[in-house]
Amino acid sequence: PEFKESADWWKQIKKLFAMQIKKTVLPDGVQKERCIGYHTWCYTKFRDVLLLGRLNGTSLPEGFAKTVKLMGLYSQKISHPGRKSRPALGDGSGVSWWAKPKEKPPLKTQIKKTEKAENTKKKKTVKRIRPSGGFSSLWKFGIDTYKQGQKRRVGIPAYTSTELPFAGLFMMRTGWDAQDKFLLFDCVSRSSAGGHWHCSALNVDIYAYGRPLIVDPGMRSYSKSSYLDYFRRVRAHNIIEFASKENTQNPKLIRWLRSPGFCLAEGTVQAPVHAKMHRRVLFVGGDYWIVDDLADVPARHPIATRAYWHLNSRSVVVGGKQVDLSADGDGASRRRWMGGKDKDLSFYTNDPGIGNLLVIPDGGEKYLSLSLIADTPCGGHVACYRQDPTPPVKTKLRFTTLLYPFKGTNRPAVSFKDGVVKIGDDRVDSYLRKGKQTDGDCALVSRRSGKVERVLLVGGSNVKGVVRADGKVDFLIITRNGESIDVQLIGAAKGKRLELPGFAGVKKVTVNGKLCTLSEEKGIPVVAGPFEKIKPDQKNKKLFWITNDTTGGRKNGTHKKRKP
Repeated sequence: PEFKESADWWKQIKKLFAMQIKKTVLPDGVQKERCIGYHTWCYTKFRDVLLLGRLNGTSLPEGFAKTVKLMGLYSQKISHPGRKSRPALGDGSGVSWWAKPKEKPPLKTQIKKTEKAENTKKKKTVKRIRPSGGFSSLWKFGIDTYKQGQKRRVGIPAYTSTELPFAGLFMMRTGWDAQDKFLLFDCVSRSSAGGHWHCSALNVDIYAYGRPLIVDPGMRSYSKSSYLDYFRRVRAHNIIEFASKENTQNPKLIRWLRSPGFCLAEGTVQAPVHAKMHRRVLFVGGDYWIVDDLADVPARHPIATRAYWHLNSRSVVVGGKQVDLSADGDGASRRRWMGGKDKDLSFYTNDPGIGNLLVIPDGGEKYLSLSLIADTPCGGHVACYRQDPTPPVKTKLRFTTLLYPFKGTNRPAVSFKDGVVKIGDDRVDSYLRKGKQTDGDCALVSRRSGKVERVLLVGGSNVKGVVRADGKVDFLIITRNGESIDVQLIGAAKGKRLELPGFAGVKKVTVNGKLCTLSEEKGIPVVAGPFEKIKPDQKNKKLFWITNDTTGGRKNGTHKKRKP
């Protein structure tokens, strides 16, 4: 109060705060560079401002406290199950490599020098005791806030799969226990991501059964040019590379579905040589993922097209044989298996005492080869599938891959060919694309002992012999529970009829949460509408979706514009 101009100073400072948090933080609470290190640094600065305001009874700009709270949730939302690690997004470094590269044994002269230095060392080292994050919180914020933080650390979040649509990050997960499964789908645009983001559009990062399995390597060092050159490129991520060049980094989200039975993420990105990459990731019943990549390559000359998978493992089995692939500088570092008719190019990791991954390319697609590579800066092997389009006969390529996490070191009884997934003796899942079997963009029908148990239809009206609606739906999800089935019709509020030929004998049908009258026509169960309408709601823990949205959820009304 002794400064006459203090009111004007504070007025100007509040404007700067409002501008800073609006310019640097996205509406879902993610700092625009997305990298967790830079985000955390920015978050702590804003949090300190919030603390000072509270301690001094000073009002801060509208929405400031809410934004800071959202920023604190970013790390949690992208955390792996168990919450002890996170994907190494962008320039982040956080991959816990299961098997590190072999180190060369030290020379005898180096050993002698080390021993001499240890023996002649006289000074005692004094350890500096620093307060942990918890005690620092107690010191800064007081006992109530400290207790809340401790409760958050030990508590289980109320959600599983979730999304950060403004940031362009979509997370599929079965839960928060260290044994649960997790996938992160990257649909981040470089235009607003700052200088620390990589050429990683449509990349995936996968965790299951206690460790990361497919990883974004992140960044290891700024000081070594070879690291910078590798880690920021397309080939350092789990995506398609065209002609050894970089994508334009302008991904567009097509669809996102979050539900208990299925999660689906779909996007597209422009690639070099006038190519276009379209990726669809389907999480089936919390069991496995199908990654379906369509590459449109309208080139005049043959080009190499590669699909990369960065494995957090150095123990891989191909064709029933353990691969002898030594670390960098220690013998052979590449192996190659040629494709062809009935050639099996699948592989699996077999590290003992922790989860592993079975990778099966669809046997119906024509792969030129599979290569395993060790001479990269990564701590694990890199798998590379290759196809070469030969214009003008073939300008569209499809890489379709089953990613099946499992426990143990023996290959599970799983196969994948022509879109059909066979698991054990009695389960068959059929992944369908638009054609004779369905008019939808895609569909999945899961059968156990010949009986349809679960259905997903995307962007269509029917799956032959299973279900038919009287109009196109964005998503249709059917789950059987004994003699009853639960149906969710999304984007078809005007629908008045639903035929269920694949569910003969059911006695109870619920559509969008409402029990419906069930009749039968020529032995086919029929449900008459109109059906209850359900709306997108991001707070809904069980169901949320975005369709045909290229702006991170801003156009379709699912997110209100934030006030400045």
